[in-house]
This record gives sequence, C-alpha cells and structure tokens, in this order.
Amino acid sequence: MLHIKTEVDIAASPSRVWRALVDFTRYPEWNPFIAVRGAPGAGLDIDWSFGSYGRKRLWTPALITAHEEPRRLAWEFGVGRLFNLQEAFTLEEAHGRTLLRHSFTCGGIIASLGKPLLRRRLEAVLSAADSGLQRHLSVPARVAAASKSLSRRSSSRAPSTHRTRRRRR
Repeated sequence: MLHIKTEVDIAASPSRVWRALVDFTRYPEWNPFIAVRGAPGAGLDIDWSFGSYGRKRLWTPALITAHEEPRRLAWEFGVGRLFNLQEAFTLEEAHGRTLLRHSFTCGGIIASLGKPLLRRRLEAVLSAADSGLQRHLSVPARVAAASKSLSRRSSSRAPSTHRTRRRRR
C-alpha cells in the first residue's frame, strides 16, 4: 500500500474551497492532470481521468466514497487486486482560511511493484493540483465574476464585417 499526503494553506473559506472541489467542469482551470465528469454526491458514480489536457484522455469509472460538505470529498476506482486508487480531500477551517489535506492511497500488485516511480509521479501530481487550486482561489470572487461577465458580453457580440476605407487625396 502506498499513501501520499500533502497539506496546503489556502486563503479562502472551506465553503469556497469545497465549491471548487465539487465543480468538476472547472477542474481544467486549476488541476493540470485530473479530470472528473459526473455529479458530486456520496455513493454516486463518476468518470475519472489522469493525463494532460489537450491530449486524448482515457476515462475510468469511479465511485464517490465520501461527500461531507464542506469537510471531505473522496473517490476510488480500480481493477480488482491489480491496481486501486483513492483520492481524498479533507478541509479544515483555520482563522478564515482553509487547511487542505490532499491524498492518494494506492494498492494492488502494480502499486507494489512500481512504488518508487509511482510515489514520485503522484507527489508531483498532488503538488501541481494543490498549487493550481491555491492560485485559482486567490483570485477574488468579484474579479472572477467581473471577468466572466465581460467575456460573456464580448462573446455575445457578432464580429463586425464592416470596414471603413480611407480615401486617398
């Protein structure tokens, strides 16, 4: 069994961090490796993928094993005794901020045989996701909402096809 855990202090309330964690459609904005499809909720099935955005992804079914708003979110997937993985997020309020504990627990034959390589890879994945979430949540909510509003307004306007010609004298 391989267990990897990180802790990161995020300058946002646990409810704000929770909203980011369960908004699976926005994972590409902060998580460079993990993608999730489906609805959040204890006991619900989701699709989980590991890889780089912009490349073809392989998806695997996963099960949400913990959904305790706004404290804990976890899911797991695997192939019998060959390989299994659990990813978990635990949130703790600390003076208006959030202490996020993020972990991967891997088991099975593949995890045992490839432990050193798997450990390095998963530590890098956790670190990148945690840093991305920190950056994502460091943007004040009103600034993010304002930029969304501006992008919606500009995308709703049809591009102008009219061009003005200057006359030569």
